[in-house]
Formats: sequence, structure tokens, C-alpha cells
Amino acid sequence: MQGKEQKGRLTLIDEKNVDECAALLFGVFSNEPFNLTWLKETNIRRYCRDMLKTPHFIGFFYTIDGAGVGACLGVVNDYFSQAVYDIKEIFIVSSMQRKGLGGTMLREIEKVLAAKEICAVTLFTRKDIPAYSFYLKNSYSESPETVYFYKALQ
Repeated sequence: MQGKEQKGRLTLIDEKNVDECAALLFGVFSNEPFNLTWLKETNIRRYCRDMLKTPHFIGFFYTIDGAGVGACLGVVNDYFSQAVYDIKEIFIVSSMQRKGLGGTMLREIEKVLAAKEICAVTLFTRKDIPAYSFYLKNSYSESPETVYFYKALQ
């Protein structure tokens, strides 16, 4: 018998929940599958607080039964005559991944953004991590017109 689907609640990130969001972000990226052992929790907290102060920032905090389980941090950019939401970070805590919550959270975020007359969502990800297939599964596509460039300086 399949369990009852858990209902999440999407709220905006603000001063009250930004530190909890940062703790979740640290937990996700310092564990499987990312294992970013060089992360420091104080830097992640500063990063999230700085994002909160960024012009046109919109962040979403996702909770189930009052507990934080995911978030999305992004910025609205005016691109010619359109407003585009650029996702900087999006995640679900490791213990809740692969249960459909990420897709549910993403669809709820898309509805909020569409209501704000934001016409598109952009993001950067790597092809060698599970997020790549997650975005494809959720109807995102690689842009044939753009490419991400990289140059190591050392």
C-alpha cells in the first residue's frame, strides 16, 4: 500500500527563515551525491543572506509539517522586453529526494512566477549530476542558442 502524499507549503525566503534555508543548503551539498567537503556553513549562511539583499531576488522556502525540506534561490532579470527568473540554487533535502517533492515544488514556483508575469526560467547545471535528468524530466530543455563558457585562471 502506498503512503499518503505529503503536502508541502511554499513561502518566500525572508529574514525569518534565511538561516534555516542556509542550513538545509549546507546539508544537501555537503552530503551525497555532491560531497562538497570544502563547504563552510558560515560561508553558506553569508551567501544566502547576501542573496536575500540582491536586487530582484525571489527565494522560495518549501516546508512539510512546518519543517524545511527544500528551497529555491533566484533573481529576476529583465531580458530585453521580458522578465526571466534565473535559478541560482534549488534543492530538496537528501532524505526527501526521489519522492516527487522537487517536481512539485518546482511546479508551484513556476505558478507563482507566471502570476508575476515572469516569462521564463533559466538555470545552470552540470550534466554529470542527478539534477540534469531532473530538469529534463520536468520539461526543461537545453538552449540551442547559448553556451556556458569557462576559463580556469590558475
